[in-house]
Amino acid sequence: MLNPGDLIFVGWDADNEDVAFATTADIAGGEVIYFTDSEWNGTSFLPGEQLIEWTVPAEGIPAGTILTLDMTPGGSAVVTVGGSLSGEVSGSIDYIRGGGQLASNNEMLWAFQGTRVGNDVTPENFISVIGNEADGGDRATPNLDNTGLSQENGAIIIDGDHDYMVFDGFDALPDPISAPGAIAAISDTSNWAVAGPGRNFDNDNPNPGGGFNISSPRVFDPANVTTLYFSGANVAFFDSISSSDGNVSADISVSEQPFLPTDIIEIDILNSSIRPDGEFDFDEVIFVSIRVRRGDDVYEFQVADGSKIKESGASNSDPGQSVEQGDTFFTTNDDVSGPSGPSPFPSDLSGKMVFSLNDTFTEGEVTNIVREEEVLDENGDPVGTENANFFVGTSLDPDPPIPCFVAGTRIMTDMGPVPIEDLRPGDKIVTRDHGLVPLRWVGGREVPAQGPFAPIRFKAGSLNNDRDLLVSPQHKMLLTGWKAELYFGEPEVLIAAKYLCNDKDVRRDTDMSTVHYLHLLLDRHEVIYANGCASESLDPAYLAEWPEDDKNSIEIATLFPELFATHYPHHKTARASLKHYEGALFSTS
Repeated sequence: MLNPGDLIFVGWDADNEDVAFATTADIAGGEVIYFTDSEWNGTSFLPGEQLIEWTVPAEGIPAGTILTLDMTPGGSAVVTVGGSLSGEVSGSIDYIRGGGQLASNNEMLWAFQGTRVGNDVTPENFISVIGNEADGGDRATPNLDNTGLSQENGAIIIDGDHDYMVFDGFDALPDPISAPGAIAAISDTSNWAVAGPGRNFDNDNPNPGGGFNISSPRVFDPANVTTLYFSGANVAFFDSISSSDGNVSADISVSEQPFLPTDIIEIDILNSSIRPDGEFDFDEVIFVSIRVRRGDDVYEFQVADGSKIKESGASNSDPGQSVEQGDTFFTTNDDVSGPSGPSPFPSDLSGKMVFSLNDTFTEGEVTNIVREEEVLDENGDPVGTENANFFVGTSLDPDPPIPCFVAGTRIMTDMGPVPIEDLRPGDKIVTRDHGLVPLRWVGGREVPAQGPFAPIRFKAGSLNNDRDLLVSPQHKMLLTGWKAELYFGEPEVLIAAKYLCNDKDVRRDTDMSTVHYLHLLLDRHEVIYANGCASESLDPAYLAEWPEDDKNSIEIATLFPELFATHYPHHKTARASLKHYEGALFSTS
């Protein structure tokens, strides 16, 4: 069943009995749509006028298609693709009932769906209407009562009894344009060209042979997107970007950094802009919205229709790829403005934005980001670099800010494995480096186990764990072996769980409705054992990122004020931590 505006009229030629319409949504094959020039009185159509049934072809019709309906009575009625009457026939027509041609004035044509019994159709949902009289009463002007239509979502009502009317505004609109943007533009009658007083057969249509000269728009569904998530520290507004180190890296000059490290920045990327392998399309990347989540509040930033992310049209192997993108960052080509309503952001906030996976931004400073990827031979030796293209993978999720275990995880203690929820301060935890260490604090929270907060599940045996292990996406796991030594010069390294997802034995688990995450705080960052495999305890450095009014933060600050007082400016983690592209060396092996 279609919605108002999914199909919307864009042309009217009373002299030749033709109308044109555009699809702003994908129309499924087999949909049945009716057209009538009967008057609607608010509850039913008046009898005695044309009624045409059109069945959409089996392959369906994509959004952004222009079609023309030739309503010549009888077997000549047809729907064709494009504005030309000689275009390819689309679907099938049943001319149910005649009753005269389009009237010379006070006329209208409806598109609707309903239930047909014999030669009568009971309307169920209205899609669009076009009329050439705006102030003539029910029998002259479309009555929109009980139709769900308005002059903002599919009702085209132009005063003047014109016999030729056509929407000619597509060329001036963003390309591509969202479905709501297209509907709003078409519904604005100032974007229409009109000619002729009534149907007088003077053929005011400027196109020889009839039809309509309307270019097909590129229309996208703003709901058909992939949402990417970033920490507030990894997003900023910038005023300039330049190449550095022979185009191997980019220098980004940050103009404003209005975000908190605990903010979650969401950007919606059109699915058609992402290739099947997860990389941004080389030719064009469209983003349709940007939101900032701060605590329980969500702030919608202002994004122009058809806004793009910087792209050069170059493939990975092309040396000309622009500097505004790498495998871990990208910038917007179009300006983004702050929220229109009340918000904690400056009222004049506006400009181009930069998004990074690993690098943070400080207002007024320049951040250098490596944009080329190192190429390794079969022995793991570097042999050069290649141009990088941003990759949409498991690394782009708004994870709980603090790494943590899931309730039920068994932590190795001096008394053997103990469920994490049963641990208490003072219990002795087995560590890899310092033997038995007392637990200082255990705390947690319950969150929805969907989308960004869904845990990572390690199947038993995937990391030498004796049973399935679930952790938060940011939780770091210990990796050992020759690859760690060869690639990073370390016998053991830590890597966030989300970077190890392989859709086989390590994957994001969305089967639970909620998940209870728990943190373990020791005197320092330690490697401990959970379900038999090595992992990390809570890094005290993370405490600085917690909101001051968070209940866990308040509890720890009360019990251990020295932890917050030091802020751990030069703290040392238990092991070196890898970035997402380094983790790929392990997840793909």
